[in-house]
Amino acid sequence: MKNSNIISITVLAVLFAGLAVWSVLFFPSHYRNKNADIILIGEEHGVKRYYNMEIEYWKDCYEKKGIRHLFLELPYYDGEFLNIWMQSDNDELLDKMLEEIQGTASDTPDYKEFFHTIKRYYPETIFHGTDIGHQYKTTGARYLEYISDMNSGDLTHSENQRIALENIEQAKTAYSVNSSEFYALREPYMISNFIREYDNIGQPKIMGIYGTYHTDLSVDRMAGALKEHYGNNISFTLLPTKCYRGWGQLPEWGISVVGIAFLLMLFIPNILWSKRQPAGYEDSAKHENKVLLTLERAGEALVSALLLTDRRLDRYSFSPRLGYIILALVLMIIYELYWIKYFRSSRTLADMYSDYCGFPLAGASLPVFATFLLGVYACNAFLIAAAIILGIGHIGIHLMHKKETEK
Repeated sequence: MKNSNIISITVLAVLFAGLAVWSVLFFPSHYRNKNADIILIGEEHGVKRYYNMEIEYWKDCYEKKGIRHLFLELPYYDGEFLNIWMQSDNDELLDKMLEEIQGTASDTPDYKEFFHTIKRYYPETIFHGTDIGHQYKTTGARYLEYISDMNSGDLTHSENQRIALENIEQAKTAYSVNSSEFYALREPYMISNFIREYDNIGQPKIMGIYGTYHTDLSVDRMAGALKEHYGNNISFTLLPTKCYRGWGQLPEWGISVVGIAFLLMLFIPNILWSKRQPAGYEDSAKHENKVLLTLERAGEALVSALLLTDRRLDRYSFSPRLGYIILALVLMIIYELYWIKYFRSSRTLADMYSDYCGFPLAGASLPVFATFLLGVYACNAFLIAAAIILGIGHIGIHLMHKKETEK
Protein backbone atom coordinates (compact mmCIF):
# COMPACT_ATOMS: atom_id res chain seq x y z
CA MET A 1 0.00 0.00 0.00
CA LYS A 2 1.29 3.48 -0.86
CA ASN A 3 2.34 5.84 1.89
CA SER A 4 -0.46 8.24 0.94
CA ASN A 5 -2.98 5.41 1.32
CA ILE A 6 -1.66 4.53 4.74
CA ILE A 7 -1.80 8.17 5.84
CA SER A 8 -5.41 8.67 4.67
CA ILE A 9 -6.70 5.46 6.25
CA THR A 10 -4.82 6.24 9.45
CA VAL A 11 -6.28 9.76 9.62
CA LEU A 12 -9.79 8.39 9.07
CA ALA A 13 -9.29 5.74 11.77
CA VAL A 14 -7.89 8.30 14.22
CA LEU A 15 -10.82 10.66 13.62
CA PHE A 16 -13.30 7.82 14.10
CA ALA A 17 -11.62 6.66 17.30
CA GLY A 18 -11.24 10.25 18.47
CA LEU A 19 -14.97 10.84 18.24
CA ALA A 20 -15.61 7.72 20.28
CA VAL A 21 -13.08 8.73 22.94
CA TRP A 22 -14.47 12.29 23.02
CA SER A 23 -17.94 10.87 23.56
CA VAL A 24 -16.80 8.97 26.63
CA LEU A 25 -14.20 11.25 28.19
CA PHE A 26 -14.84 14.82 27.14
CA PHE A 27 -18.58 15.03 26.50
CA PRO A 28 -20.22 13.92 29.73
CA SER A 29 -23.63 12.32 29.35
CA HIS A 30 -24.66 13.58 32.75
CA TYR A 31 -23.80 15.89 35.62
CA ARG A 32 -24.67 14.07 38.81
CA ASN A 33 -26.08 15.57 41.95
CA LYS A 34 -28.54 13.31 43.76
CA ASN A 35 -29.74 16.17 45.96
CA ALA A 36 -30.24 18.67 43.12
CA ASP A 37 -33.49 20.59 42.97
CA ILE A 38 -33.13 21.35 39.25
CA ILE A 39 -33.14 18.14 37.20
CA LEU A 40 -32.62 18.74 33.48
CA ILE A 41 -33.06 16.24 30.64
CA GLY A 42 -31.43 16.91 27.25
CA GLU A 43 -33.24 15.47 24.24
CA GLU A 44 -33.52 15.47 20.48
CA HIS A 45 -36.94 16.86 19.66
CA GLY A 46 -39.57 14.63 18.11
CA VAL A 47 -37.98 11.25 18.93
CA LYS A 48 -40.39 8.70 20.39
CA ARG A 49 -37.62 6.81 22.18
CA TYR A 50 -36.71 9.94 24.11
CA TYR A 51 -40.32 10.73 24.98
CA ASN A 52 -40.57 7.26 26.51
CA MET A 53 -37.40 7.83 28.52
CA GLU A 54 -38.63 11.23 29.67
CA ILE A 55 -41.88 9.71 30.89
CA GLU A 56 -39.83 7.27 32.98
CA TYR A 57 -37.79 10.13 34.43
CA TRP A 58 -40.97 12.10 35.17
CA LYS A 59 -42.57 9.06 36.79
CA ASP A 60 -39.60 8.78 39.14
CA CYS A 61 -39.66 12.52 39.92
CA TYR A 62 -43.44 12.59 40.35
CA GLU A 63 -43.90 9.45 42.43
CA LYS A 64 -40.66 9.15 44.40
CA LYS A 65 -39.57 12.77 44.78
CA GLY A 66 -42.96 14.45 44.87
CA ILE A 67 -42.07 16.84 42.03
CA ARG A 68 -44.99 18.53 40.29
CA HIS A 69 -43.39 21.32 38.22
CA LEU A 70 -42.26 20.33 34.70
CA PHE A 71 -40.30 22.94 32.73
CA LEU A 72 -40.36 22.63 28.92
CA GLU A 73 -38.70 24.22 25.90
CA LEU A 74 -41.95 25.95 24.97
CA PRO A 75 -43.16 29.55 25.06
CA TYR A 76 -44.71 30.80 28.29
CA TYR A 77 -48.23 30.77 26.85
CA ASP A 78 -47.91 27.17 25.60
CA GLY A 79 -47.21 26.09 29.17
CA GLU A 80 -50.23 28.07 30.39
CA PHE A 81 -52.51 26.55 27.75
CA LEU A 82 -51.26 23.06 28.72
CA ASN A 83 -52.18 23.74 32.35
CA ILE A 84 -55.69 24.77 31.28
CA TRP A 85 -55.93 21.67 29.09
CA MET A 86 -54.94 19.45 32.04
CA GLN A 87 -58.19 20.52 33.75
CA SER A 88 -60.39 20.14 30.66
CA ASP A 89 -62.31 17.08 29.46
CA ASN A 90 -61.32 17.35 25.79
CA ASP A 91 -58.28 17.89 23.55
CA GLU A 92 -59.36 21.11 21.88
CA LEU A 93 -56.59 23.24 23.39
CA LEU A 94 -53.90 20.60 22.91
CA ASP A 95 -54.89 19.93 19.30
CA LYS A 96 -54.86 23.64 18.52
CA MET A 97 -51.41 24.10 20.05
CA LEU A 98 -50.01 21.10 18.16
CA GLU A 99 -51.61 22.34 14.95
CA GLU A 100 -49.76 25.61 15.34
CA ILE A 101 -46.33 23.95 15.69
CA GLN A 102 -46.67 22.02 12.43
CA GLY A 103 -43.41 21.92 10.52
CA THR A 104 -41.24 21.94 13.65
CA ALA A 105 -39.21 18.99 14.98
CA SER A 106 -41.90 18.33 17.60
CA ASP A 107 -44.62 17.92 15.00
CA THR A 108 -45.18 14.21 15.61
CA PRO A 109 -48.05 12.07 16.97
CA ASP A 110 -45.64 10.88 19.67
CA TYR A 111 -45.51 14.38 21.15
CA LYS A 112 -49.27 14.35 21.62
CA GLU A 113 -49.09 10.92 23.22
CA PHE A 114 -46.38 12.26 25.56
CA PHE A 115 -48.84 14.85 26.92
CA HIS A 116 -51.69 12.34 27.05
CA THR A 117 -49.56 10.02 29.17
CA ILE A 118 -48.75 12.81 31.60
CA LYS A 119 -52.39 13.82 31.89
CA ARG A 120 -53.52 10.22 32.37
CA TYR A 121 -50.99 9.10 34.97
CA TYR A 122 -49.60 12.32 36.48
CA PRO A 123 -52.59 14.68 36.62
CA GLU A 124 -51.09 17.12 39.15
CA THR A 125 -48.32 18.11 36.73
CA ILE A 126 -47.84 21.86 36.33
CA PHE A 127 -46.17 22.97 33.08
CA HIS A 128 -43.83 25.93 32.69
CA GLY A 129 -42.74 27.19 29.26
CA THR A 130 -39.46 29.10 29.35
CA ASP A 131 -38.56 29.49 25.67
CA ILE A 132 -39.04 32.66 23.65
CA GLY A 133 -42.47 33.26 22.13
CA HIS A 134 -42.44 31.09 19.03
CA GLN A 135 -45.76 31.05 17.12
CA TYR A 136 -46.60 34.44 18.60
CA LYS A 137 -48.87 35.25 15.65
CA THR A 138 -51.02 32.19 16.37
CA THR A 139 -50.69 30.66 19.84
CA GLY A 140 -49.45 33.91 21.36
CA ALA A 141 -52.31 35.91 19.87
CA ARG A 142 -54.84 33.35 21.10
CA TYR A 143 -53.43 33.51 24.61
CA LEU A 144 -53.59 37.32 24.69
CA GLU A 145 -57.20 37.11 23.57
CA TYR A 146 -57.90 34.55 26.29
CA ILE A 147 -56.25 36.74 28.94
CA SER A 148 -58.16 39.78 27.70
CA ASP A 149 -61.42 37.93 28.23
CA MET A 150 -60.30 36.74 31.66
CA ASN A 151 -59.29 40.28 32.66
CA SER A 152 -62.83 41.59 32.35
CA GLY A 153 -63.35 42.76 35.91
CA ASP A 154 -60.51 40.52 37.19
CA LEU A 155 -56.98 41.92 37.41
CA THR A 156 -55.41 38.70 38.72
CA HIS A 157 -54.40 37.75 35.20
CA SER A 158 -52.56 40.99 34.40
CA GLU A 159 -49.20 39.43 35.35
CA ASN A 160 -49.84 36.57 32.91
CA GLN A 161 -50.55 39.12 30.22
CA ARG A 162 -47.35 41.05 31.00
CA ILE A 163 -45.19 37.92 30.79
CA ALA A 164 -46.89 36.78 27.57
CA LEU A 165 -46.28 40.18 25.95
CA GLU A 166 -42.65 40.09 27.07
CA ASN A 167 -42.34 36.57 25.67
CA ILE A 168 -43.69 37.74 22.32
CA GLU A 169 -41.30 40.70 22.19
CA GLN A 170 -38.40 38.32 22.83
CA ALA A 171 -39.36 36.28 19.77
CA LYS A 172 -39.84 39.35 17.59
CA THR A 173 -36.37 40.58 18.54
CA ALA A 174 -34.71 37.18 18.03
CA TYR A 175 -36.40 36.58 14.67
CA SER A 176 -35.48 40.05 13.43
CA VAL A 177 -31.77 39.18 13.20
CA ASN A 178 -29.92 36.69 11.01
CA SER A 179 -29.58 33.02 11.97
CA SER A 180 -26.04 33.40 13.34
CA GLU A 181 -27.24 36.03 15.85
CA PHE A 182 -30.53 34.27 16.65
CA TYR A 183 -29.10 31.87 19.23
CA ALA A 184 -26.96 34.60 20.78
CA LEU A 185 -30.23 36.39 21.59
CA ARG A 186 -32.42 33.40 22.30
CA GLU A 187 -30.23 31.72 24.93
CA PRO A 188 -30.07 34.70 27.36
CA TYR A 189 -33.85 35.05 27.04
CA MET A 190 -34.32 31.37 27.90
CA ILE A 191 -32.00 31.70 30.89
CA SER A 192 -33.86 34.73 32.27
CA ASN A 193 -37.24 33.11 31.62
CA PHE A 194 -36.19 29.97 33.48
CA ILE A 195 -34.90 31.96 36.46
CA ARG A 196 -38.10 34.04 36.55
CA GLU A 197 -40.36 30.97 36.55
CA TYR A 198 -38.24 29.04 39.03
CA ASP A 199 -37.95 31.92 41.47
CA ASN A 200 -41.65 32.78 41.15
CA ILE A 201 -42.68 29.32 42.34
CA GLY A 202 -40.32 29.44 45.31
CA GLN A 203 -37.45 27.33 43.92
CA PRO A 204 -38.89 23.85 44.63
CA LYS A 205 -37.62 20.63 43.08
CA ILE A 206 -38.40 20.68 39.36
CA MET A 207 -37.63 18.70 36.21
CA GLY A 208 -36.94 20.33 32.85
CA ILE A 209 -36.83 18.91 29.32
CA TYR A 210 -34.81 20.84 26.73
CA GLY A 211 -32.84 20.27 23.55
CA THR A 212 -29.25 19.11 23.95
CA TYR A 213 -27.95 22.52 22.86
CA HIS A 214 -29.47 24.19 25.92
CA THR A 215 -28.39 21.53 28.42
CA ASP A 216 -24.68 21.94 27.75
CA LEU A 217 -22.71 23.19 30.78
CA SER A 218 -20.89 25.93 28.86
CA VAL A 219 -21.48 29.25 30.61
CA ASP A 220 -23.17 30.72 27.51
CA ARG A 221 -25.76 27.89 27.44
CA MET A 222 -28.82 27.60 29.63
CA ALA A 223 -27.67 24.71 31.85
CA GLY A 224 -24.23 26.23 32.35
CA ALA A 225 -25.69 29.62 33.21
CA LEU A 226 -28.13 28.04 35.67
CA LYS A 227 -25.25 26.19 37.34
CA GLU A 228 -23.41 29.50 37.66
CA HIS A 229 -26.54 31.14 39.10
CA TYR A 230 -27.76 28.40 41.45
CA GLY A 231 -24.47 26.66 42.16
CA ASN A 232 -24.37 22.85 42.30
CA ASN A 233 -28.12 22.66 42.87
CA ILE A 234 -28.51 21.20 39.38
CA SER A 235 -28.10 17.88 37.57
CA PHE A 236 -28.64 16.89 33.98
CA THR A 237 -28.83 13.82 31.79
CA LEU A 238 -28.15 14.01 28.06
CA LEU A 239 -30.28 11.34 26.39
CA PRO A 240 -28.52 11.17 22.99
CA THR A 241 -25.14 10.30 24.57
CA LYS A 242 -26.16 8.44 27.73
CA CYS A 243 -29.44 6.80 26.85
CA TYR A 244 -29.22 6.28 23.10
CA ARG A 245 -29.84 2.59 22.72
CA GLY A 246 -30.83 2.20 19.09
CA TRP A 247 -28.43 -0.63 18.29
CA GLY A 248 -30.21 -3.58 16.78
CA GLN A 249 -33.58 -1.84 16.69
CA LEU A 250 -35.57 -1.36 13.53
CA PRO A 251 -35.24 2.10 11.97
CA GLU A 252 -37.73 4.85 12.72
CA TRP A 253 -39.63 4.28 9.50
CA GLY A 254 -40.16 7.25 7.24
CA ILE A 255 -38.44 9.09 4.42
CA SER A 256 -34.98 10.30 5.39
CA VAL A 257 -33.84 13.58 3.84
CA VAL A 258 -30.22 12.80 4.70
CA GLY A 259 -30.60 9.37 3.10
CA ILE A 260 -32.01 10.87 -0.10
CA ALA A 261 -29.18 13.42 -0.29
CA PHE A 262 -26.58 10.71 0.27
CA LEU A 263 -28.04 8.43 -2.42
CA LEU A 264 -28.20 11.31 -4.91
CA MET A 265 -24.50 11.98 -4.31
CA LEU A 266 -23.93 8.27 -4.92
CA PHE A 267 -26.21 7.65 -7.91
CA ILE A 268 -25.78 10.78 -10.04
CA PRO A 269 -22.07 10.22 -10.79
CA ASN A 270 -22.78 6.55 -11.53
CA ILE A 271 -25.59 7.46 -13.93
CA LEU A 272 -23.21 9.81 -15.74
CA TRP A 273 -20.55 7.09 -15.69
CA SER A 274 -22.89 4.61 -17.42
CA LYS A 275 -22.50 6.71 -20.59
CA ARG A 276 -18.78 7.29 -20.08
CA GLN A 277 -17.48 3.83 -19.23
CA PRO A 278 -13.79 3.14 -19.80
CA ALA A 279 -12.78 1.09 -22.78
CA GLY A 280 -12.60 -2.61 -21.98
CA TYR A 281 -14.88 -2.38 -18.95
CA GLU A 282 -17.61 -4.64 -20.35
CA ASP A 283 -15.14 -7.41 -21.18
CA SER A 284 -13.56 -7.10 -17.76
CA ALA A 285 -16.98 -7.21 -16.03
CA LYS A 286 -17.71 -10.61 -17.58
CA HIS A 287 -15.06 -12.16 -15.34
CA GLU A 288 -16.29 -10.75 -12.04
CA ASN A 289 -16.42 -13.15 -9.10
CA LYS A 290 -20.04 -14.31 -8.67
CA VAL A 291 -19.87 -14.37 -4.86
CA LEU A 292 -18.49 -10.84 -4.70
CA LEU A 293 -21.06 -9.70 -7.25
CA THR A 294 -23.89 -11.19 -5.16
CA LEU A 295 -22.58 -9.46 -2.03
CA GLU A 296 -22.28 -6.18 -3.93
CA ARG A 297 -25.87 -6.33 -5.22
CA ALA A 298 -27.24 -7.35 -1.83
CA GLY A 299 -25.27 -4.58 -0.13
CA GLU A 300 -26.51 -1.98 -2.61
CA ALA A 301 -30.14 -2.97 -2.06
CA LEU A 302 -29.86 -3.06 1.72
CA VAL A 303 -27.95 0.21 1.96
CA SER A 304 -30.41 2.01 -0.33
CA ALA A 305 -33.44 0.74 1.57
CA LEU A 306 -32.04 1.55 5.01
CA LEU A 307 -30.77 5.00 4.04
CA LEU A 308 -34.13 5.93 2.58
CA THR A 309 -36.24 4.71 5.48
CA ASP A 310 -34.34 5.42 8.71
CA ARG A 311 -35.43 8.82 10.04
CA ARG A 312 -32.81 8.61 12.76
CA LEU A 313 -30.42 9.94 10.11
CA ASP A 314 -32.32 13.23 10.21
CA ARG A 315 -32.12 13.66 14.00
CA TYR A 316 -29.73 16.35 15.08
CA SER A 317 -28.11 16.43 18.50
CA PHE A 318 -25.38 18.62 19.92
CA SER A 319 -23.05 15.76 20.73
CA PRO A 320 -19.93 14.01 19.37
CA ARG A 321 -22.28 11.74 17.43
CA LEU A 322 -22.74 14.66 15.03
CA GLY A 323 -19.09 14.28 14.07
CA TYR A 324 -19.81 10.98 12.33
CA ILE A 325 -22.25 12.49 9.85
CA ILE A 326 -19.90 15.42 9.22
CA LEU A 327 -17.07 12.98 8.53
CA ALA A 328 -19.36 10.98 6.20
CA LEU A 329 -20.22 14.19 4.32
CA VAL A 330 -16.53 15.03 3.92
CA LEU A 331 -15.87 11.57 2.45
CA MET A 332 -18.76 11.97 0.00
CA ILE A 333 -17.45 15.37 -1.10
CA ILE A 334 -14.08 13.71 -1.78
CA TYR A 335 -16.03 11.01 -3.66
CA GLU A 336 -17.62 13.67 -5.91
CA LEU A 337 -14.19 15.21 -6.54
CA TYR A 338 -12.88 11.76 -7.50
CA TRP A 339 -15.59 11.50 -10.16
CA ILE A 340 -14.82 14.98 -11.49
CA LYS A 341 -11.20 13.88 -11.84
CA TYR A 342 -12.31 10.72 -13.66
CA PHE A 343 -14.63 12.54 -16.12
CA ARG A 344 -11.85 15.00 -16.93
CA SER A 345 -9.33 12.20 -17.51
CA SER A 346 -8.90 9.99 -20.55
CA ARG A 347 -11.35 7.62 -18.78
CA THR A 348 -9.32 4.43 -18.88
CA LEU A 349 -9.67 1.44 -16.56
CA ALA A 350 -6.60 2.70 -14.69
CA ASP A 351 -8.35 6.06 -14.15
CA MET A 352 -11.47 4.35 -12.86
CA TYR A 353 -9.66 2.17 -10.33
CA SER A 354 -7.24 4.86 -9.22
CA ASP A 355 -6.61 6.18 -5.73
CA TYR A 356 -7.66 9.69 -4.76
CA CYS A 357 -6.59 11.90 -1.85
CA GLY A 358 -4.75 8.90 -0.47
CA PHE A 359 -7.82 6.63 -0.42
CA PRO A 360 -7.23 3.34 -2.25
CA LEU A 361 -9.86 2.47 -4.89
CA ALA A 362 -11.60 5.76 -4.08
CA GLY A 363 -14.63 5.06 -6.27
CA ALA A 364 -15.46 2.00 -4.15
CA SER A 365 -14.00 2.68 -0.72
CA LEU A 366 -15.22 6.24 -0.07
CA PRO A 367 -19.00 5.55 -0.24
CA VAL A 368 -18.55 2.37 1.82
CA PHE A 369 -16.67 4.27 4.54
CA ALA A 370 -19.30 7.03 4.46
CA THR A 371 -22.17 4.53 4.74
CA PHE A 372 -20.49 2.86 7.69
CA LEU A 373 -20.20 6.24 9.44
CA LEU A 374 -23.87 7.00 8.78
CA GLY A 375 -24.74 3.68 10.38
CA VAL A 376 -22.75 4.67 13.48
CA TYR A 377 -24.43 8.10 13.49
CA ALA A 378 -27.90 6.56 13.39
CA CYS A 379 -26.92 3.73 15.77
CA ASN A 380 -28.25 1.42 13.07
CA ALA A 381 -26.52 -1.96 13.32
CA PHE A 382 -28.35 -3.11 10.20
CA LEU A 383 -26.95 -0.25 8.12
CA ILE A 384 -23.45 -0.93 9.44
CA ALA A 385 -23.81 -4.61 8.49
CA ALA A 386 -25.13 -3.62 5.04
CA ALA A 387 -22.11 -1.31 4.57
CA ILE A 388 -19.76 -4.18 5.43
CA ILE A 389 -21.54 -6.51 2.97
CA LEU A 390 -21.36 -3.80 0.30
CA GLY A 391 -17.70 -3.17 1.09
CA ILE A 392 -16.70 -6.80 0.73
CA GLY A 393 -18.44 -7.12 -2.63
CA HIS A 394 -17.84 -3.66 -4.10
CA ILE A 395 -14.26 -3.12 -2.99
CA GLY A 396 -13.43 -6.77 -3.70
CA ILE A 397 -14.59 -6.47 -7.32
CA HIS A 398 -12.73 -3.18 -7.81
CA LEU A 399 -9.58 -4.73 -6.36
CA MET A 400 -9.77 -7.65 -8.82
CA HIS A 401 -10.26 -5.25 -11.74
CA LYS A 402 -7.32 -3.14 -10.62
CA LYS A 403 -5.06 -6.18 -10.46
CA GLU A 404 -6.13 -7.06 -14.00
CA THR A 405 -5.25 -3.61 -15.28
CA GLU A 406 -1.85 -3.76 -13.57
CA LYS A 407 -1.11 -7.03 -15.36
